[in-house]
This record gives sequence, structure tokens and C-alpha cells, in this order.
Amino acid sequence: MNYVLFAGDPPPELVGFPDAEAVVVAYLKGVLAGTKVATGVPNPRPDRLVKVTRTGGSRRNVAQDDAMVTLECWDKESADAAALANRVRAHLANFDTVDGYMPRDGEVSGPQFFPDPLTSNPRYQLTVIVRLRARLLEA
Repeated sequence: MNYVLFAGDPPPELVGFPDAEAVVVAYLKGVLAGTKVATGVPNPRPDRLVKVTRTGGSRRNVAQDDAMVTLECWDKESADAAALANRVRAHLANFDTVDGYMPRDGEVSGPQFFPDPLTSNPRYQLTVIVRLRARLLEA
């Protein structure tokens, strides 16, 4: 919406969105006991890790932002990495917090084998849409 301001008019309210990565990391940390969940890869990388990265998306409307989020899941064995990715997928299907949720049609790409190019360690990744809820920003 465009605004035309005249002298003395109050400025329009500023609307923003929470950090998609921070919202997803906080949620997954609460449901994945014993798994490191982060936005980066620590050095040394733990055997079991979920890396959360916003890889795209756009504002849906004034009150919602559709953040595309990719989740990379590492574990010692390929089967364990696949199981972790499927567990992440299941938890995200139930993701609904004050900051956002995953819509029913929010899966962009299900778990797929995607070995770590630097180490060849087993890794699976999936991509979802997280619909963030707007919040008012201070002027």
C-alpha cells in the first residue's frame, strides 16, 4: 500500500517479520533432544547436526512472509542422516508458533541424499516454506 503523507500526519506503522532461521532453530532445539541445531557448521562438526538456512522466499502480504528454509541433516551413517531428516520433516509438519507456522502445502522438497561435498559425510536435506507472522516495528 502506498501512503501520501501531509504535514502533521503520523507516519504509517512499520511492519516487519521475525528472523526465519532463528524461529526454526528455536523450535527444532525444543523437539530434537541430543541434536545440535544451528545456522552454521561448527568446527569441528558434531556427528549429528541440523543446519538451518533461509534460502529464499517473499512477502505474501502485509501480514505474512513466506520464508523458504533449507535444512541440512548430518549423522554418522547414511541411514541415520535419513532418519534425522525424516524426523525434522515430521516435526516441521506440526510447527505452529506465535512467530510462524508451516502451511499444509509448505513442503518444497522432501528429504534427499546430498553428501557433504567437502567430506563426503552422509547428509540429507529438505526445503520447506515457513509462513512468518508480521509484527509491528518501533519507528
